[in-house]
Amino acid sequence: MASTLSISVRSGSPAEETRIAAELRRLLGELRHIDVVELSRAPGPGKIVVVDGSSSDLKGWLEQFCRSESRKGVSLWLWVDDQAPLPQAFLSGQVDDLLIHPIRPLELLSKLKNYEQHRIVQDVLELQSSLEGVMKNLKGDLEVLERLQKARLPVRFPDVKGFNITSRYLAGEKSGGDYFDLAESQDGQQLGILVTDSSSYGLSSAVLSAVVRVVSRVSVEQSRSVREMVRSFYEELLTPLGPQDRLSIFYGTLSRKDYVLRYLTLGSVRAFYRAPQGSFEELAAQGGPLSQGSRNSLASPALTEGTLAWVPGGRVVILSDGFIESLGGTAAALTMLEKFKERDAKDLLNELAFGIKSKLADPKEDLPPQDCTGMVMDLDPKVIRRIS
Repeated sequence: MASTLSISVRSGSPAEETRIAAELRRLLGELRHIDVVELSRAPGPGKIVVVDGSSSDLKGWLEQFCRSESRKGVSLWLWVDDQAPLPQAFLSGQVDDLLIHPIRPLELLSKLKNYEQHRIVQDVLELQSSLEGVMKNLKGDLEVLERLQKARLPVRFPDVKGFNITSRYLAGEKSGGDYFDLAESQDGQQLGILVTDSSSYGLSSAVLSAVVRVVSRVSVEQSRSVREMVRSFYEELLTPLGPQDRLSIFYGTLSRKDYVLRYLTLGSVRAFYRAPQGSFEELAAQGGPLSQGSRNSLASPALTEGTLAWVPGGRVVILSDGFIESLGGTAAALTMLEKFKERDAKDLLNELAFGIKSKLADPKEDLPPQDCTGMVMDLDPKVIRRIS
């Protein structure tokens, strides 16, 4: 974390500006990882600008600011209440992140940690800009990094018809990181689910770039093959994949015609399913993590996609290796899921997160050993599932 961090607060109401600034000072005061913090209106390099999402002139201010030269090097965070709808400014990319009030010190620390990582990568890219060929790809790389910054933080997914989707992310101490996302096919008949767990920051940064390149060129028909999509991800990652790198991945596609989930679980990511009124069961993994030597295993006929007939009212939970290890292993995670199986998705993830934080020496300050990502997907009981 940098020794000096510059943060400013902007609101159409001076009273709200003062209130938000006071709340940030209180939270930052609990984070001794940061040596110096400035809260001011003065612009500066590497600055974070926290904008009040309830301001009446928000739209006009954002449009003007995003067009100005002062936008360079500035990260815009939108301050919104927990019950507020998903802001259009976030969906359209006008702001870089959300501060959802009330926010806890650890959640703020995770955002600041990712912000600093993002700045470091940007600095490296700028140093390399003098090399031949880098200028051609620099703009695209920076766009990918901005998307990666959002993707690795807690995300509120847009509404997905027929599903209630909830996620939780805890930043960890080890190098590496998680990525998770959902995407619907162009014809609306397929839902893609992706969760990855990287062993290094370099690999983690490359994952989103690979996803963007693969998704941009595959057809609707190609996207239906789980094996081919995973193989495409792997081919894109071969260059940044170092000798010691490992990438755990869960990738699945759900057909809206019959609500059958076809998936591959490779490595330490784990998925669990609970039918209505039933108990949680682990979905079997198909192999080890992706590495430089994975080409033969991905081409092997022995690698078979798993299938799940997702019953209306059923729940799927996907946990990254951080959650699994911090909870004490797959069996311990399954025990906790079963214990809180009647809870709603948000409470279930909160209980899992509490199970991790309760083991830390100082839950307010310490971080889990590695990034922890949890996703809960509930299929609407009213969905009509066609059986062929």
